[in-house]
Amino acid sequence: MTELEKKIEALTDQEALSIVASLGAEFSDAMTPENESDQTAALDAALQESGRTASVQRTAATPEQAAEGARELLKIMAGLPEMRTEVESRVAEPPWQEALAVPLVLAAPVVLTGCIVVLQVAAHVHFVVGSDGRWSLKYDPSKRAPLDNILLKIVDRLSGVMGWLPGSRHAR
Repeated sequence: MTELEKKIEALTDQEALSIVASLGAEFSDAMTPENESDQTAALDAALQESGRTASVQRTAATPEQAAEGARELLKIMAGLPEMRTEVESRVAEPPWQEALAVPLVLAAPVVLTGCIVVLQVAAHVHFVVGSDGRWSLKYDPSKRAPLDNILLKIVDRLSGVMGWLPGSRHAR
């Protein structure tokens, strides 16, 4: 385990959630889904695009599970060159307790936003909602990255702690 991973593990639940929330706000764009149902639909679209049958439709994740998911997501973010410096900076100086202010009822949506931002940054995808209300992915072909690799990392690390429904790769 690296020093940064040790620091991430030592964060309180509120610190981990607050850092993911601030990174989500910083790296999101105008098309980042905002409410939980849109977030789960967008992430499910990403899973389908990569040929997975898993679903982020979750059982009732507790705030503690979401905080553990936030820690795992911070580790993934730290592995991305585009996000590493910001993760290091925030983990080195976590927000003061009174500045944390992530209501525990928003814990799961904070993690979902973080997952979406990781996909936008690492896989260079943008989420769009069609006229039928369904979410889909759009790639920048000049920056296309292996979506499957980053998505699998997110699913593998977060499915257990967030209570997401497991799935398998299917033929397309």
